Amino acid sequence: MDKLSLSVVPLALELQNIFENKKRMDKGYYRCPPNFFEIFKKAAEICKAFELDPSVYIEAQFYWFGFQKMEVHPNMMAHKKAYEAYLQYVESSYISPEKIIEVCKGYIENHVIKLKRSLETILLDDDIDLPPWFRIVASAEAIPSVIEKYLIQARTEATPEVKKALEKEGFDIKRIWNLEKNS
Repeated sequence: MDKLSLSVVPLALELQNIFENKKRMDKGYYRCPPNFFEIFKKAAEICKAFELDPSVYIEAQFYWFGFQKMEVHPNMMAHKKAYEAYLQYVESSYISPEKIIEVCKGYIENHVIKLKRSLETILLDDDIDLPPWFRIVASAEAIPSVIEKYLIQARTEATPEVKKALEKEGFDIKRIWNLEKNS
């Protein structure tokens, strides 16, 4: 095994984990067969060569094949137009975590001030379109009912890019990634 192959193994594992979590959201339990790891190594080489965010890369591949009404399989993660798919996705569909946070903060402020609803009620309301990771960190103090309801989904959906954006905004990310320190 050459040095490049070894250097992409951690990134390939991350890509595989992101892929499996995405499939679990649709299918329930899902685990990639071991023989597909080489595909994720090729995908990691693409991400490394072009400095692509792994979470956005996987999302872009799902978008690419979903747009073509195809079932997404692991062997599709390093196709010949993977980089093109990434660029198209970022250009047409991708919204930065910073922008999502900004919109969510405004939405919550509007509901609390104008509609006079409690923050906990808003954060627990599934009819309100807020990412689970935002629901958990939106309050000044941890709200156990919100954490209990959304933690698993938040850990699945919150990308490293989301984590950085939340940290930059001063949110308590330990509620998602180090819950035991907050109890």
